[in-house]
Amino acid sequence: MKNIIFNKRHRGAISLIVIYSIVAVLLVLFIALSSKILFNRIFVWRNIERTQAFNIAESGVEYSLVQLRDNYSWSPAATPLSLSNGEFVISLSTSGFKRCILSTGFIPSQANYREKKTIEAWVKESIPSNFYDNAIYSSGEIDLNGNSYDVNGNVVYYSQIENADNISGTITQDPSANPLGMLDFDDLYNKALIQGNIYNAARLDDVKHGLDSFPSAFWRTQPIDPQHPETGVPNFVYVEGDLVLNGNVGTLGGFFIVVGDVLNNPSATYDATINGNGLIDGCIYTRGKFRINGGAGGLNINGGVWAGNEAELNGNATVNYNSDYMAAIRANVLADVIIISWREVSP
Repeated sequence: MKNIIFNKRHRGAISLIVIYSIVAVLLVLFIALSSKILFNRIFVWRNIERTQAFNIAESGVEYSLVQLRDNYSWSPAATPLSLSNGEFVISLSTSGFKRCILSTGFIPSQANYREKKTIEAWVKESIPSNFYDNAIYSSGEIDLNGNSYDVNGNVVYYSQIENADNISGTITQDPSANPLGMLDFDDLYNKALIQGNIYNAARLDDVKHGLDSFPSAFWRTQPIDPQHPETGVPNFVYVEGDLVLNGNVGTLGGFFIVVGDVLNNPSATYDATINGNGLIDGCIYTRGKFRINGGAGGLNINGGVWAGNEAELNGNATVNYNSDYMAAIRANVLADVIIISWREVSP
């Protein structure tokens, strides 16, 4: 009987030990699992905040680009700028014609940050110093055919030039002419929109059929009093396609920006082709090929030409440089500021 009682007690004690052991193991597993879940939540949250800090630093770079496009000599404030979930601080340094943007994003603030990320971006203005000093500026080649053409002013080209006999100015091969300097096309579009000078495909077709027309003077005039021009303000003519003029074009004026859908497609290139007789009293900027085929009566440009691909003159054609027009464009057109290198900087 005693053995039976002992065995029962022995078995009971073993059962308790087993139960306690299972509970202990489960408790350890629960603690380990809870710790892992907590660690993963902290890890995920930290990664989220690192990404947010990086995005804020990128916002600082974009903010700096906007300021530099408006004023390339801009200097940022030392105090942080706030966004909805953090702050960024900008510093700028200069090396030659380049500027270095150092943008640091903080979560939640510079004073009490949990995470921060820094981006270094080197930028430059896309407009060379001699961009407005030439009758013809080509980021490709220049092809001048026959003996009936005249170019009065300086010429800059990237690759090669053919038949340069009738050029009165300085001829320069410039490796920096390619790619063609980028303008602030958003700003130009808005200027042309205010003036009523946006020419899309439908409006270009109306011009082709004589149902519409381009401005006839370089200088913008007040609609209520054409005798008093707006001092120093050109007509901005924004062409959303190829510019093709045929026949007796008469006198057209303004700053013609032939860039198609460059606002949605930065690599877009469109051509400007002028055939026949007449006068372009102004300047033409095309991201593609520029071509003049002058007729017997002559086709003249009084202003200047920028070509992104090739500039070609055929027949009786003359391009005269106009320093007043170029000065007006320089004063009223913003250069694009482009990023030439970019990297994340370790803290």
